[in-house]
Amino acid sequence: MKTWLIVLAFIIVGVAPFLLSRSDLSKTDTVSELIGELETKTDRLLHRYAVPGAAISIIENGEVRWIGAFGYADLEQQEAVSEQTVFQVASISKSVAALGVMKLVEDGQISLFSPAEIYLSRWQLPESEFDKDDVTIQRLLSHTAGLTLHGYPGYEPDKPLPTLEQSLSGIGVTTTQVALFQQPGTAFSYSGGGYTLLELIMEEITGMSFTSFMDSQVLAALEMDNSSFEWQPRLRPDTAKAYDENLNPLPNYLFTEKAAAGLYSTIGDLSKFVIAGYDGYHGNPRGALAQQTMTTIYEPKADVVGLSAFIYQHTGLGHFINFTSDGTKLVIHDGGNDGWRSNFTLIPETGHGIVILTNGNNGTYLVNEILDAWHFTLFRTPRFVALNQISSGVYSLAWMLFLWSGLAGFNLVSELRNKMRGLMFTRTKVQIALRVAVIALLLFLVVAVAQNVIPLLSFLSPTIGLVLLSAVALRVLLGILQILFPRISIDSVRP
Repeated sequence: MKTWLIVLAFIIVGVAPFLLSRSDLSKTDTVSELIGELETKTDRLLHRYAVPGAAISIIENGEVRWIGAFGYADLEQQEAVSEQTVFQVASISKSVAALGVMKLVEDGQISLFSPAEIYLSRWQLPESEFDKDDVTIQRLLSHTAGLTLHGYPGYEPDKPLPTLEQSLSGIGVTTTQVALFQQPGTAFSYSGGGYTLLELIMEEITGMSFTSFMDSQVLAALEMDNSSFEWQPRLRPDTAKAYDENLNPLPNYLFTEKAAAGLYSTIGDLSKFVIAGYDGYHGNPRGALAQQTMTTIYEPKADVVGLSAFIYQHTGLGHFINFTSDGTKLVIHDGGNDGWRSNFTLIPETGHGIVILTNGNNGTYLVNEILDAWHFTLFRTPRFVALNQISSGVYSLAWMLFLWSGLAGFNLVSELRNKMRGLMFTRTKVQIALRVAVIALLLFLVVAVAQNVIPLLSFLSPTIGLVLLSAVALRVLLGILQILFPRISIDSVRP
């Protein structure tokens, strides 16, 4: 085969992933066109990503423009998702809980800059090399308090729940104690444990259970009548079932750590929460909190670091803050409990936003595709340039490996037919040992990719990891065959 054809093939295969769109949703110029795309293609996306159901809300100018309900709340009973379907919204609970904390700030019952310790009597942070007085309310809200414990898996509904004090002490489904591991105020480190500590502080200050305070003082004020931080009997008939990646039903896991992950809500109610934030930000009477309070909540407090920095730029109070290429501020939070995926995104200056709720572990892919389409419609630019480039780069690498494997396989078969290769044709034990070592190293490479790289890529696409692993495994297999059947030189066959 001519060399220039091979080079051309590699160029085409390498460049093509950067030029092709992998989205089912067409790029649209207006929100009306986007809504049309969602109405006609969301069911297809649910099937493609193996997500049971979804509810989507489009917000314009601080008002709900459109709500769509798709798929099934209960696959076994074929019960469709509706506007009344209740979902777990997972870590979006933190954004709503932050309103509760800030209400106490407005009422003068708590200070953002005071040490958390002064509000605690039922539990204290364990001693460490770091000063506990540097763990302030603002740092707990912004994930900069230097605390451990990223998140919680939840408890099966037939199991007893630990107390808040037990959970904070690492007694329960997670054995990690909430404790200081770095100097407070120095860097972002996402901590669901910090919000469990805030939950306890709110109970201590108000003398009420966290659920009672939030339901009566925050959710009721926002007219979120079909929401609660507890799985109330009134919500159960309308609560969707949760499903795993293979559409197997999951238990409705419950949480002691309600501020971190325990909110139940509907698409309409969560849209009210997002709109109330916008109204408060602009000083409208129906706003969630006062204008200065909402401004404080939506102000960046620290840069996000680590893998989360691929998604978020800054952390606010209970919210994440991104800026588009033209400087437009986005206020965001995702949610991810077992069997549930969700997101809300708001442009606080204009009142444009989107809310997406799903009842499946693969909901991340649906959420990302819809958010990408919404972002492009409003800004005419990709949502995550870096992630798009990484995704395209992985596909490019995979397809070049497939092409390389094809060429290597063709040459291997041709040389075996022409007796130009023989099984481990070698004269010395050293050569055999070297070849065995190389084979072991190649097999280790496949295992390393499977265990370390593929999980990191799973956020981008449900198939991208499998494609890359298949490409690597195929090339390694052919490499092993090339080692086991080395080329036979003329000198090596002379008597």
